[in-house]
Amino acid sequence: MKKEIVIIITIVTLAMAAVLTVLLIMRPKTLGNMSSSFSSPKTASSSFSFYAEAGDRLRISFSSDIKGGELTVMLENSDGSEVKTLDSARELKTYWTLEKTDTYTLSAECKEMVGSYKINVTKE
Repeated sequence: MKKEIVIIITIVTLAMAAVLTVLLIMRPKTLGNMSSSFSSPKTASSSFSFYAEAGDRLRISFSSDIKGGELTVMLENSDGSEVKTLDSARELKTYWTLEKTDTYTLSAECKEMVGSYKINVTKE
């Protein structure tokens, strides 16, 4: 009887480890994030770069509370060509499938901005 219980516990433990491993492998991978907050008008820029392959699906999560000024968020390839510009929104989640393997840069340009923003990019 004890031997059967040990075998059952071992099988359940191995099954749980296998499920956890699959979940960890398949979870979205964070490629980068940034955030800023300005209480008085500020002109500034921030960016981060990441490598991605053709066919990779990106999830870009964006939230902002802009009280004044402008914020432009843009994804560019290594040539400096615009791949995608995000619309201004209080909250936005958008998906983008990349057409080519490259190093991409996501930049946020603030012009006399008052408020805050937060951006997170993950590979699905």
